[in-house]
Formats: sequence, structure tokens, C-alpha cells
Amino acid sequence: MCYYDIKPYHMIVLHYRGCSDFGLEIFNTYAVEIDYGSTVIPFEKGRCFRNHLGLLVDTVWPCSDIEEDKLHCSLLYNAYSTWSAAYELLITEMHLAGTVYTEILTKHVWSEIGLEKTMNWIEMGYKKRKWRIKLKWENGILLFNEEWNSFVEESNLVPGDTCLFLYTAESQVFEIVVFEKFRMGVYNRKGLEQEKGHMKWFKIMNSETLLTGELELPKVFVKELGWMVCNDIHLYLVDGYEFGGFICGGSNLMIGLKNLLEKYEVHEDYVIFFEFVGRSSFYVTIYNSYGMNIFNHLPEKFLLKNLISKFEREAIVLSDSSMEVSNGMEVEQQTEATTQTNNIIIPPSHIGSVENSFIVLFKPSHVDQLGHGVYLARSLLQIYRSWKNSTMVTLICAGRSWKVAVIRRKKVCRFGKGWDTFTRQAQLKVGEKVVFDYVQNYTFSVNVLS
Repeated sequence: MCYYDIKPYHMIVLHYRGCSDFGLEIFNTYAVEIDYGSTVIPFEKGRCFRNHLGLLVDTVWPCSDIEEDKLHCSLLYNAYSTWSAAYELLITEMHLAGTVYTEILTKHVWSEIGLEKTMNWIEMGYKKRKWRIKLKWENGILLFNEEWNSFVEESNLVPGDTCLFLYTAESQVFEIVVFEKFRMGVYNRKGLEQEKGHMKWFKIMNSETLLTGELELPKVFVKELGWMVCNDIHLYLVDGYEFGGFICGGSNLMIGLKNLLEKYEVHEDYVIFFEFVGRSSFYVTIYNSYGMNIFNHLPEKFLLKNLISKFEREAIVLSDSSMEVSNGMEVEQQTEATTQTNNIIIPPSHIGSVENSFIVLFKPSHVDQLGHGVYLARSLLQIYRSWKNSTMVTLICAGRSWKVAVIRRKKVCRFGKGWDTFTRQAQLKVGEKVVFDYVQNYTFSVNVLS
């Protein structure tokens, strides 16, 4: 428990391998699998801590009552909810000043979440422990009294943490969910070369999800990898079935799961695990309310490695670009369905640690100096969705850079004006495998695989 910093409300999944061997997966209260290497804590025999009464306690995990309460709220929000927060407060040094009165919420915020100048207190905290904070209204500014400092200190908040304010049945009482800056980025990202997805997360089914067929993506997944997922998604089950779905970017909801839930007779408190494998696809496993995998009885299973192999087999090379030149003007002949597989697309983990990458096997049309630029992979749709025709990007190759315009057609995007100059001066040739890594700020790093 101490070695992997396992705390209350973490989830442990055991996979029986035979004899006395078990595989182990650990999920934190953000509903994502932990990064086993980054969370290791040297075990100290006889380790103890002081509880809320100031008494020394010897325990398997050093966790105070308040921290346990905080973790409870975190799990409920991340694993159960389709809720939205009234406000997200990013903690800064200003909030931790420790002054008698501190401005925490600006006028725009406190009026938006329903606080009024007639109120002289609010309560905020977790399931059990809450702090009553006296309010001071001064020249249109709302100030929190010293009880705010107690909340900060006892909750161990630091700059970079985020506090979500959730509404309750009482207008002056808010439940708080804390996202710790450090732990938000600590998840298992080993990638497909380890037969693991880029991130594995879970949701515990509630009545609302079963009724609507909608569930909310965990905040950590949205923050770290949400940009890699297009609207249409694919869910691959252990028994080989495939289901479609849709992700609504505005609300971060995964919708359209009704058929899946009904087919497998999913009930409340069932747990569904989603392992993201790129290409807007997830490998899905389901556990019942007794903690048993519902697919255990199957003699043959569709495994994650089967899905990886499936993707690799589908990475085929199409014929040369069908772009033609007529009267000096380019005429696009390909349909959107064809352009999606214009390039060889290989899962990012097969070409490096950069997740927003794709690889192209250069064809004669790519270097014929007729403006036949390669198409960007659909996995980058969230990046180029807002680009327009003639948006300029920078291609960096072998220490040199080139400016190239892009051409947008509905949901596809390819390199346009400037592409010929780039391929000629970079001396790219037919048959070479070229990796395009999107870095940031309209910039791609371009490398030729040896």
C-alpha cells in the first residue's frame, strides 16, 4: 500500500493468471490508472502520522480523516458523475496569503454562482468536514475570513491545485472537489508497445447513465488526451463486438451507449473500464457489482493486442494521389472517405513518445512538384478543426524550416502552397517513411525514418 501510495477510495483490479499469480492494476480517485513508476514511495517500517486529534497513529496508509474525506469526494465526482461544477478555482499564491480577509471569488464569479450581498456566510468542504466562512462585503468586493486559511491548510492545498465548487441542496453550502496539480499528470502512459493503451480509466454506472446512455469523461482524460479524440468514437468489447458512440466536446460527454448497456444488461454499480488506444477508439471491459469480469466465461477473448494488430493491418498504402492539374488549377478528385486513409497511419507509440504523430510512405505524387501535399491524419482533427484555407504552418526538417499553407475540405486537411519547395529542398524521395510530429503553434517536426 505504501509502496504505490495507495490511499482510501483507490481501486485495485486483480487479474488471475494461474496458480498463485495475479496481475495487478491500481486506479486513483481521478478514475485513471496510476503511473506505477512515479508514485513509488520507499516503505518505512512503523510509519505513522498525526490524525485530526493530534494523536500519532500507526497505519498502512498515512491518511488523515480530512484527506480521506477529500478523496471520497474526488472519487464520487470522477467515477460516478455526469455533474458539472458551479466554478473551478485555480489556487494561486494570492489565495494562500494567510491574511485576515482574502479575496477568493471575483464579482463576476460570486454573482454567477448565486452569492448575494445579503449573505454573511457560506459553508464549503467535503462530505463530512465543512468550514463555515464568514463573508465581508466591501466596496463591491467579496472577502473570505480566516476560516478560509483553515480550509486551505487542513486540505494541504498548494499553488496549481484546482478546487471545483459543486452546488448542494442548500444555496450557501458548496461541496469541494480538489484536483492536485501533481497527481493530475500522473497516470499510466506506457503506450501500445507495452500492450497498454495511452490511458485506462473507469466509470461506475449510476441510474442516470443507464437511463440516458451518457457518461462524463474523467477530467484527467479530457485534459491530457481529449484533443486526440474526434466526435465519432469506436468501442471494442472483449467478446469481439464493436459499438459506435459520440463525444460531445462542449460537455465532455460520451453519448450513444444505450445499445451497449442494454446488450450486456448493465446495472447500477457495474464498472466499465475504457482503455484509449488512439484513432478515437477504446478497448472496453465490464465488471459486475460483485467485481467479476462479465467476460470471464468466454473461451476466446478479443484482447487489446488483437485490437493493436487490427489497426496495424488496416494501415495500408493507397494508390498515388488522385489530385490532378487542370488549366493550372488543382482539382480535388478524392472524397472525404478516401482521404482519411491517404497516408499510412501508425499508432503514435510505434514511432516515439509523441502522441500527436503520423507517418507517411512517400509516393511519386507526393514529390512530383504538382502540389500534391500529404493529408494530415484524422487523429489530429481536434488540432486542425479551426484552421482555414491558407493557414500557414511551419515544417522543421534537418535543422531548416519552411512555411507551408494548408488546404481544408470539411473534416480533412492537407499541405498546399509551399509543399513543393519543402519536398525539393528537404530532398525527400519516393519510398521514404516520413514522420510528422505536431509540436505546437502550427509547427510540425518532420523526420525521415532510417
